[in-house]
Amino acid sequence: MAILSDSDYTFLWSNNDLKIIGSPNKKLETALSYTKKSLEYDAATRSRKTKFSRERVYNYSPVKDRPGLVQYQTFQGLLDLCRNVLKKQGFTSVVKDCRIPFVQPRLELMHGFRFNQRELLTEALKADRSGTIGAPTRYGKT
Repeated sequence: MAILSDSDYTFLWSNNDLKIIGSPNKKLETALSYTKKSLEYDAATRSRKTKFSRERVYNYSPVKDRPGLVQYQTFQGLLDLCRNVLKKQGFTSVVKDCRIPFVQPRLELMHGFRFNQRELLTEALKADRSGTIGAPTRYGKT
């Protein structure tokens, strides 16, 4: 399989998802899960009860023709989180960027900013990643 490397884990980073190929890893699975909190109606007591459940944000499948290897499929924005989890465990990884190139923004056409909005937006666009920009209320994110 040409997508594998000499590293412990291979990341295939596409516009749609992130695939992680390597051996099964419980800490990675924990990092790719969250605790869901919901209210459910209890007819017997006529009240609502809080219910907690563990939800995963990944799909898991064995890699064909490679016994012992699995593929995790998750959201592309979780690349840094997954790499950090594996790095803390001492694993090596390689990222294969399969994304369609983003058209370079024409920063010289941007105008009408206040405070540090230009720097914030320029930094976000140059990062070449999808995501959201975080800034305080009334900063002018809209």
